[in-house]
Order: sequence, then structure tokens, then C-alpha cells
Amino acid sequence: MSSGSKHAGYKVLFALLLTSVAIGVTAYYRFIQSEKHLTERFEHFVQVGSNLTAYECVDEVMAWSRECSAMLSLCQDSVQRMMSGCLHAQDRSALCADVEAVRRSTSFGYDDCKSRDLDRVRKKACADSYRAIDKFCEGILSR
Repeated sequence: MSSGSKHAGYKVLFALLLTSVAIGVTAYYRFIQSEKHLTERFEHFVQVGSNLTAYECVDEVMAWSRECSAMLSLCQDSVQRMMSGCLHAQDRSALCADVEAVRRSTSFGYDDCKSRDLDRVRKKACADSYRAIDKFCEGILSR
């Protein structure tokens, strides 16, 4: 093997290393920005939740999910977290008593989500919002 081909191999490895580092730094920066956004939005939902019904929380979270500026996977995974912040902002014992008979059903929230004419990603966000109500009420009713 000639020394020229060794140098070419090192150049390729160096280029791959440099590219990997650049991708890693970019991903890390994007993750930090995403987490900052999600923390700010969570605090927002905690604040506005004291003035919203649970179903208005669903509307607010759905509006946020359409415009979420964080990484898509983090936005999708944060829907229940945002709903939880909104729901915990006030006493919702009456809501939980009202939905007790239906909240465990797989069709809980189905009609509302269907009527919203959502794409696949937003349908999941809508369903996750109703699952958040279910989990919240499970915690309330098991006390």
C-alpha cells in the first residue's frame, strides 16, 4: 500500500469524524432548544389551566401541537405532559366523576378527535390528550 493511499484513508476517516461531530453538536443544540420550548410551554399550560375546562385544555394543547417548535418526536411525546400541567392547575373532581363511566373506554374522546379532521400525527396527539384526562382522573379517583 502506498503512502498516498494511507493519507487518503486518513482524510476519509477525518471527514467522517468531523461530520459526526457536526451532526452531534447540531442535534444537541436542537435538543436543548426543544427542551427550553417545552419547559416554557408547560409553565404556560400550568398558568392557563386554572381558567380552562379540561376540554378547553384539549383545545389549547391541540393548538400548541400544531405549532410546536421543538423536535417533532419531543412534541409528540409531550402532549400528555402539557395536558397534565393544564389539568393539575385546578380541582377537577367534578370532571372525573362525570367521565368515570367512559374514561376507561377505548372510545373515550374518539368522537371529538374524529370531528377535528386531523392528520395521523394530530390524531395521536388528540388521543393522547384524552388519555391524559383518563390518567389524571385515575389519580383523583384512587385517592
